[in-house]
Amino acid sequence: MCVKIDNNHFYSDHKPIVNEEIKLMDFGHFQLEEGYSISSREIAQLPGCYRNDINEIFFRVINKSEVKNKILGQNASTVFLKVEDGKLFYGLCGTKDFFEIKDTKVQTLFRKTSRNIKKYLCNTSFFKERKVAISKEDDKILKTAPSDVEKVKKAIFKKMEKSDSEWSLWVIWALEIESLYKKFCHTFGIKVPDIIPPFINDILSYTFGVYGVINGVEINRDAKKIHDAEGASDGKHKVIRTVLAIFASLIELITTNFKIIKNALTKLCLKIGANFLFVFVTLYASLKYTLAYLTVSKFRRKFVAYLENDNLTHAQKVEGALRYLKNKVTVSEEDALKILKKVRLENPDLAEDKIQQLAHDMIAKKLLTKVKRFERRVDSFEISMIQNNIDEILKDLSKPENMRMAEKIIEKVKYKNDLNLKESKWNGIATILTASEIILFIVLAVPVYAYAFGALSSFIGSALMGMYFYRKHISKVDDEDDKKNLHEKLKLLADPII
Repeated sequence: MCVKIDNNHFYSDHKPIVNEEIKLMDFGHFQLEEGYSISSREIAQLPGCYRNDINEIFFRVINKSEVKNKILGQNASTVFLKVEDGKLFYGLCGTKDFFEIKDTKVQTLFRKTSRNIKKYLCNTSFFKERKVAISKEDDKILKTAPSDVEKVKKAIFKKMEKSDSEWSLWVIWALEIESLYKKFCHTFGIKVPDIIPPFINDILSYTFGVYGVINGVEINRDAKKIHDAEGASDGKHKVIRTVLAIFASLIELITTNFKIIKNALTKLCLKIGANFLFVFVTLYASLKYTLAYLTVSKFRRKFVAYLENDNLTHAQKVEGALRYLKNKVTVSEEDALKILKKVRLENPDLAEDKIQQLAHDMIAKKLLTKVKRFERRVDSFEISMIQNNIDEILKDLSKPENMRMAEKIIEKVKYKNDLNLKESKWNGIATILTASEIILFIVLAVPVYAYAFGALSSFIGSALMGMYFYRKHISKVDDEDDKKNLHEKLKLLADPII
């Protein structure tokens, strides 16, 4: 792959201006991997985000100081890039020498861009995956491997048990509504009795806090069992946040209601420490929602890259989006083969039936990991629709009924993904408001504004919970498409509580 450059602006009175950037003028083909490049025609079919990534790679290469100096020294007008052993090399016109690009960030960007473009072109049928030769034994094992959650052996689910979380969600909602009521009244100076007596409120809060720790441990444990690093991290951070919140609450409870600590300075220091912990925990939670928002946004950008690409026909957009979704909730033949090869390599003396069992278990865990990741970005209800219908739809998109089902799946995914985006955003805003409430109330001693921020935070929290219960228990819009009770099966894995 090569790029024509304009380096004339590098010279003023025949002297190089070192701080200027070299302008990228034009590029032809782009090499995705050793032995395979895409043409300018295929590049033109890519969405703008991937074309920008290609430009970014060239810009970073030609503006590296070592490359820039060679371009200036040889007055080169063209820079060549090529791939060898998965690494990116550059060369200049007029020479046969190529040099490895030492910048690891550029190499990482190239590998990521190459992988994303390859998947995109494959999903839109511009690029066909290379078929790998598979032995009869391996083919038999792969064909009988679990392809959807319904085919995952019950033995795997039996290893994962979780506590019921529904009651705790109702407790959270009740506490949020009560908190909203009290803070709203305090904001306008209205004196009203507590809906929930303080000691009951404390008992519920601490009980829920303990359950939150248990839930975090369960999430971490279940995620580790299926090798879901993202889920394990979520569980670990939930435990840390909840333990810190409980510790801060205990400090505040002791210093406020008991006379164990008589020294005024000690009490003050403990209260300041408790409030610092409360602020830290709320900011910690806001970071969680920020990361969740970014994760969901990344999924959305890649998904709509098919649907909003005007270079594709409607059928190509739908096909690309469906293949993208399929990859998110199924284990590809390539991944399954890698798992099988790993099992054979690690167990050279194992009997064929044992190899099959191990491979199927590992493929099932990989499948569950992908499903749980999809849940965090969209929801579980759409998974069965995709797994059960997508292969039949992709056989012939020209059939009106297939196109209607495809568009229904796409619309549902877009809706649920957008819902996750909004929930992550508003949960993040609510936690920031809670942190602001604590800072205003304790540090700046402005109770009216503090209560107003707190009331707004509680309103957002209670509204989000109310919408969750409405969707689950009243509207039940997903029940008709959840024919195989996939959602109930997935509930055997621990889920994070809101």
